[in-house]
Parts: sequence; structure tokens; C-alpha cells
Amino acid sequence: MTDTEHALHRTDPREPDGWRGTETSDRQVRRISLRDLGNRREQITEELWSAATDIGFFQLVDHGIDAADVDRAFRPHRGLLRAPPTTSRPGTG
Repeated sequence: MTDTEHALHRTDPREPDGWRGTETSDRQVRRISLRDLGNRREQITEELWSAATDIGFFQLVDHGIDAADVDRAFRPHRGLLRAPPTTSRPGTG
């Protein structure tokens, strides 16, 4: 496991996400189930907050959205993400 400690201070007080934490290559993206959301709202909220503030990433599962619909939604962006760095991207000029 490789950890790099950072002082926990704001890097830019104007940015809400301007905090530093610990860098590591030994963390996994958490899978958070939305099953029974109505009865588990508080637990799911805590899991989302923990994953977002600990590693910054999470995957939602049991959300009821068909995999084909998810794939269709991301398809237009795949080519953009594979474009060479010199390719103009929206919002970059």
C-alpha cells in the first residue's frame, strides 16, 4: 500500500472541495446499493457521504436503470474521452 499524507487544510477557501486528504493506490471504488431506498435513506446517505469524502468515487447499484440505457447515455462521450489531448474539447476553446 502506498500512502501519501497531506495536511487536512483547505487549499482554496472559495472552493468547497478544496480539502486535502490521503492519497493511496490501495482503495477500491465502493458499490452502494439503492435497494429499499425508502427504508434505508439515512444509511445510504451515510454511505454516499463516506465514499465521496474518503475516496471521491462510488458506483450506484440496484438503482433500477437498465444497463442498456446507461450504456446508451455514455456512448456519445466515449469518443471524446479517447481523443488525443490536442483535440479541442467542449469548453476548452
